[in-house]
Amino acid sequence: MIKIFFILLLVLIVSIPTALGIPLSDKTALKFTFPISVEEHDFVVEVAGNMSVERFDFSGDEKMIILELQSSIQDNILEMTVPKTLLGGELTFLLDDNEVLTSVKQGSNITFVTVEFSGTGAHVLQIIGSTHLDFFEIRNVRNV
Repeated sequence: MIKIFFILLLVLIVSIPTALGIPLSDKTALKFTFPISVEEHDFVVEVAGNMSVERFDFSGDEKMIILELQSSIQDNILEMTVPKTLLGGELTFLLDDNEVLTSVKQGSNITFVTVEFSGTGAHVLQIIGSTHLDFFEIRNVRNV
């Protein structure tokens, strides 16, 4: 009798969560790390979201990061960290050539961005900055 009870309990534990049909993809994220070398300086841009990043491009001349995204769910969220010296100043965000609202938090060295949008399929996110390689190098200069 006790064996039957435990077998029934085990079957219920396994079947109830799958019967509710809770999608895991809405709550999980894929993390991508993109190393960038520009003029002998190394940077890392990190992207996490519930979609895949098919392509990542950085253009220093245009002060722009381009992400080609592929999503299989309707409600999307993307978070990314961008070093301020790589791309900074006033940032503009375009999703499929339309300006998109974002949450931007500035730290001392990085910018943390959250973008939420709807739609399955392919999307292109452009992040355009007003500064690039904006830092000062302090050198020890001695008059001899």
